[in-house]
Order: sequence, then C-alpha cells, then structure tokens
Amino acid sequence: MIDQIEKFETEIKKFKSSFFDKIWEKHDGNYKLIYNIQELVTDNNDLYVNLKFIFWLNGDKNLLIEDVITYLYGQNCDYRSEQIQEDIKITLNKILSYINKEQSNIFLRKLLLDGQNEINKVIKKEGISDFAQEINFIPHKNVSCVMTMFKFELTTNNDKYIFLLKPRNNKWELIYKDKSVIINSDIIYEKLVKYIYED
Repeated sequence: MIDQIEKFETEIKKFKSSFFDKIWEKHDGNYKLIYNIQELVTDNNDLYVNLKFIFWLNGDKNLLIEDVITYLYGQNCDYRSEQIQEDIKITLNKILSYINKEQSNIFLRKLLLDGQNEINKVIKKEGISDFAQEINFIPHKNVSCVMTMFKFELTTNNDKYIFLLKPRNNKWELIYKDKSVIINSDIIYEKLVKYIYED
C-alpha cells in the first residue's frame, strides 16, 4: 500500500500550488507523513488555500498502518479521514470535493478571488480616496494547524498592507499591526478598512 502514497503525490503534483512540502513526524513509535500544500489550483480552477494530508505509517516508514488519508477539512483544525480506494485519484477528488464546500475554505477562496472588490465597496461607502487592486496570500509553509496564521498582502493605489487571519471556532481573528479583533467573516472587510485608514 506504500505505492498508494507515491500515486497520491503524483496526482496532487499535477496541480499548481505556491507551496508544496512533506514532513515526517514521529507518533507513538510510528510515523505520520504530512503533506502541506498551499494555494493549490485544480484543473477545474478550484482554489484551495491551505491543505494538509496525513498518511499513517509504521516505524520503518514502509507500510501503511491505517488504510486512510486524514485531511484538514476545516481551517479550525477539524480533521477527517477517508478510506483509500484502489484508484487514489477517486479518493483525492472525493476529499477535495468535501473541502471545497466547507465554510472556512469558501471564505478564504472568496477573499483571494474577490476580496479586493469587497474592500473597494467599503472604501467607496466610506468616501476614502484609494482603490484596492489585489490581495495576495503569503504561504506559511510547514506550520501545525494550531499555529497557522494566514498572512495576506493587500495592494492598493496608495500602499501595501499586511494583515493576518486566524480561525477561531466559527469566527476569525483579524490582526493588523498591533490591532486584533475576533469577528464574523462578513464584517472582516469593513473592520480591515477601518484599521488601515484610521492608522
């Protein structure tokens, strides 16, 4: 079954990503092989901002001790497992379809694909003389889920601004410079604009 891991890696590498790495972690005398992938874009142009896949192997790293792939379902460190099928591509596509519909992943995807438009609506409403051009994600590389902070760069006509987001149960912690607040995702744009332009 170790060849299933190689097949998985071959399949996942067919897609583009801004960060791809795997690390071994010791676990109860055995090992976890953890794939950390950020900004993965599939053939269907589906964007996955932050992915983790875990395979459970024996102490010699040559045999799967569980016939499952454990994956990060929600960004609040909600992990789930899926049985590995003969065709690993079916398993991978099934997992991605679950992740694609989860709320924290939907929010991050919308933030990257359409966040600047949402910010521009707030800027216009507030009568601020600026225009948001784009929001870029800055990969955090190999970090445990609990320690993960999503770092973004907002580019406007006037400047570039770095802000961080951290999932907190069903809310998000927004961090800008020394300011921090835990809020619902639907008011993040308003709060971010307030933080930036009152600075």
